[in-house]
Amino acid sequence: MHFVVLDRQDQIATILLNRPDKLNAMNDAMLEELDAALDRVEKDDNIKVVIFQGAGRAFSVGRDASGVGTSDIEPPRGASATRQAIWQKRYQARWQRIASLPKNTIARIHGYCLDAGCWIALSCQVAIATEDAMFGEPAVRLGQVTPMPLWSHLLGLKRATEMLFTGELITGKEAESMGLIMRAVPVERLDDEVNAVAREMVAISLDGQVARLEGNQVASDIMGLGAAWRHWGRLHLESLLRKPARGDFDFVQVRNRRGMKAAIDEANAPFVGIS
Repeated sequence: MHFVVLDRQDQIATILLNRPDKLNAMNDAMLEELDAALDRVEKDDNIKVVIFQGAGRAFSVGRDASGVGTSDIEPPRGASATRQAIWQKRYQARWQRIASLPKNTIARIHGYCLDAGCWIALSCQVAIATEDAMFGEPAVRLGQVTPMPLWSHLLGLKRATEMLFTGELITGKEAESMGLIMRAVPVERLDDEVNAVAREMVAISLDGQVARLEGNQVASDIMGLGAAWRHWGRLHLESLLRKPARGDFDFVQVRNRRGMKAAIDEANAPFVGIS
């Protein structure tokens, strides 16, 4: 079974996250296949549009937090600073690569769009979701810092702080009102909306679009986004490696001792009745 399926119809490619039994949680195997799919898309000059979508009930719940087959997601504990820096640079480059892909990109979102799933959606030029889709960064409840600078870039500091403060989730309709996505639509209209935007993108010269994308990226770098990618990536690595203070929740320790469900329940317990 392939965890990422690449399909091409004329000038439109679809990258399908295909681990539906795990709500498309991303493990090492999926990330390797995602990298390979991006390689193929970049090399195919006939592809103008890339649509990212998820199989089953969700776009993606993000990184697989089980600790099994996830060496590409969890940094090498106890490794040298050089080895950890190499891990962080490679890890961060994957999301930045999607943001700078020289194609038109669309995220087709339904169900959960969390953590690294949300990073893909934020990195796409266009994101269209169902009204009841759920967006968020629940890993902040584990003491982790997101590596994704586009939260504050797209929402502004105040909105991003509110979004990331407790890891609370928002709906597709809320994400549209905040400017996080382009449009939220009823479930039955999702495919029609995505396909309509894709057809519009196909009708425009890709060379002109690539020049516009490059201009946008330069403008973003002038506003500090390039440095923000590096800075937030380092903060993310540090948060994953940091030993919790005495009395603080330690997700990895609880997960390894009592299992995944118990660790998630304990992480969420302080927020019950609050958010």
